Amino acid sequence: MDTVEENLVAGVFTSREQADAVLKDLLRIGLTADALEVGVPEPGRYQLEDHGSQEIGQGAVIGIAIGVPVGSLAGIGMVAAAVSGMASSLDVIGLGILFGGFWGIFFGGLAGMVPKIMAHADELRWYVLSEGGPEILVIARAGSRVDDVRKVMRRRGARAFFAEIPATLPVGDAVALAG
Repeated sequence: MDTVEENLVAGVFTSREQADAVLKDLLRIGLTADALEVGVPEPGRYQLEDHGSQEIGQGAVIGIAIGVPVGSLAGIGMVAAAVSGMASSLDVIGLGILFGGFWGIFFGGLAGMVPKIMAHADELRWYVLSEGGPEILVIARAGSRVDDVRKVMRRRGARAFFAEIPATLPVGDAVALAG
């Protein structure tokens, strides 16, 4: 079992038909047949690629996008209550947006990140392959086209992407399968 190199993509499919379709698509986008392998993976427990930091970042951005307007409105209300009648409405709105927007960024970002962090805290990302299961592994040496290869594999039904490559028993020549 090898750790996946930066430019390797190892996608798991549940049928030979899905694997055949993805091979055809990968050849169509310019990968060569010698850059593709297909096989039946050995049973075992394999670590999946982890994109948790990307999900956490997306959660923070969504939280900030919600937190700024909500915080600004709350800030306007608090400033208006604190200085009632002592400042102009424009000053109240400006200070409220500044004050509330800052806290909206802070608490919104935090509120967006925490659920994502908690979701990944206990979740070990593993895929268990059982003896005689239907899984077919397609391995592509993607070079600089890793994102394109993942998109093609996802579109064709990849169930998971491995962070480590299990030993495989070949199911045939990749070119013959795709042909």
